[in-house]
Amino acid sequence: MHYYQFNIADYRKDTQHLSPIEHYIYRELMDWYYLDEKPIPKKTQLVIRRLRLVSENNQDLENVLQEFFTETDSGWEHGRIEGEIGRYHAKADTARANGSKGGRPKKPKKTHPDILANPEITRSKANQEPLTINQLKEKEQKEIADRVITDLNAKAGKGYKLIDTNRKPIIARLNNGFTESDCLKVIANRCQKWLGTEQDEYLRPETLFRASKFEGYLNDKGAPNGKPNNPGGGNAAPKQTAAQRIAARRQQLAAQSPDMGVVATHDGDVWPPVDESAGRGTQRYLASGNS
Repeated sequence: MHYYQFNIADYRKDTQHLSPIEHYIYRELMDWYYLDEKPIPKKTQLVIRRLRLVSENNQDLENVLQEFFTETDSGWEHGRIEGEIGRYHAKADTARANGSKGGRPKKPKKTHPDILANPEITRSKANQEPLTINQLKEKEQKEIADRVITDLNAKAGKGYKLIDTNRKPIIARLNNGFTESDCLKVIANRCQKWLGTEQDEYLRPETLFRASKFEGYLNDKGAPNGKPNNPGGGNAAPKQTAAQRIAARRQQLAAQSPDMGVVATHDGDVWPPVDESAGRGTQRYLASGNS
């Protein structure tokens, strides 16, 4: 052995009566015993030479051997050192056996009984502090928000990322008392109306789940804020064809100058062309009698 534990307190308790030379002899004999893993030889002269002692130290050596060692056929044995050497070899044998099998066997994982009051926090989670009611609510709301955005991604095909700024409007509506089903219904209503139109740019959480519009979208009403042709909200007016715009303009001019009669047309359009930016020039042209 090239290493052994040395308990200073135990050593001092057992050797406080020794002289300095006897201390030296005992420590040298211990190191010799551990290093060779064999009892100290009975031949006193051999021991004296190895410990670099002189003949005057024979009695000191004899005192140490008689007090701390036991004489046997194989030499002077030390009970405690023999025990530590035996344990050292047993541990080494176990390590070699494990190495031949691929390493030390893994310790079995500790299991924990299920927590009946909260079955979600079990086994490996049992050592963690239980979540508060608010923490459980926030966790559930984030999971709902992620599912809602996933549904929106699938329907709109926009590839939105799951980020907190997108979860917030959904969580806000959940806190208002709306449900996950309500959020999914809003997505279904708006996607059906806006997909394939210029309004599909509004298919994002910040617009769909806005507080001022959510209930209207839920009931299949309303349009997104910021629509150029419909700044006031509500259902957008259908676009007019060219013929419809001409007819409407005719009615407007006839109302302004009822004595001029029917406005002449040229190739299906008002003639002369209607200046929609101002009506005064057109009316002055009609009043001159030209048709």
